[in-house]
Amino acid sequence: MSDRGFSAEVVRFDIFQVDLRAGELRKEGRPIKLQDQPFRVLSLLLNRPGEVVTRDELRQNLWPADTFVDFDHGLNSAVARLREALRDSADKPRFIETVAKRGYRFIGVVDDTALAVSSVADESHSLMKGEVPPLAGQHELPNSRQDAGVTKYAPARTWIAGVPLVVLLGAIGLWPFYRKTAETPLASIEVVPLVGLHGFQVTPAFSPDGNQVAFRNSDGAHHTGIYTALVGGEKSLRLTSDSGDCCPTWSPDGRQVAFTRYADKTISIIVIPALGGTEHRVYKGPAAMGGGLAWSPNGEFLAFPEASGVDSPRSWISLLSLFDYSTRRLTSPPGGSLDQSPKFSPDGSQIAFVRSTIAGVSNDVYVIGAGGGEAKRLTFD
Repeated sequence: MSDRGFSAEVVRFDIFQVDLRAGELRKEGRPIKLQDQPFRVLSLLLNRPGEVVTRDELRQNLWPADTFVDFDHGLNSAVARLREALRDSADKPRFIETVAKRGYRFIGVVDDTALAVSSVADESHSLMKGEVPPLAGQHELPNSRQDAGVTKYAPARTWIAGVPLVVLLGAIGLWPFYRKTAETPLASIEVVPLVGLHGFQVTPAFSPDGNQVAFRNSDGAHHTGIYTALVGGEKSLRLTSDSGDCCPTWSPDGRQVAFTRYADKTISIIVIPALGGTEHRVYKGPAAMGGGLAWSPNGEFLAFPEASGVDSPRSWISLLSLFDYSTRRLTSPPGGSLDQSPKFSPDGSQIAFVRSTIAGVSNDVYVIGAGGGEAKRLTFD
């Protein structure tokens, strides 16, 4: 069983397909963005399904011996990203199980049906090409039944040879039903009618496909938090319930929502699945006076206003890497000013932001390259 994962180029489990040669993870045939290290973790676990792969084994496979890095943090980050891609939970895992103080184990069911269908498909393809090998106990008819060098076989042989094709067609017909039954229901989440949503709804953000809107609802009581709603729908989905949550932004693939959480003069940036689930904090630091959060089109960075200290009124635009969670400062506002409300250009090469005076006298729009450089002022109050 442990060799089965790498004996086929494509491994299937639940509604996912893993192309080991191409290094791709797909969900129902659609590619899912997954970085190299999380994919390698998945490959190693699939190579030994049901067995514990130790943290040390994963470390040796993910990083060369002469690499200087925080292995524990890096591995935890890779596993967290893998779980996000699979919509899995560390608390109630369906695929990736944590074995305390040892490592991880793949507990999903690898789909043998997919391998069987693949085998039948290969055989049926050979049939259509006329490459049918002789079956045991069968013989060619006399030469008088042969035409133009093409060997004719007895009718019984033709019927038997057609069986794999019938099996293939049956498997293809049943696959959609198998796939549906393989899906595991999502964890229970709260659905609230829009007509019954009390309070103020602010900071709306469209999903990439334009079908949903994420927003903050605030009523000072029980319904404060981040919500999503279908455009034209009558209900909303509550993702969080913290009074300090604000400013949602969608991942480019529409599968996750990032938002800020203010508490005790600090700000945290948190990522959560768009259908609800486990929160992942990716940043924590002093709260800035300015607000706003933007996800880069390539999915690798979050732009946000960062401050140097709790009591500092100034803020600048920084980029947070979702790979190693490091931050890089982009802008340098002059004294008495703060930068806020960043937005990426469609190609991700530029960031627009608002530069305001701390006294609130003026607000102007600037643009800066995502790689840094001099900010260009576009408006003049």
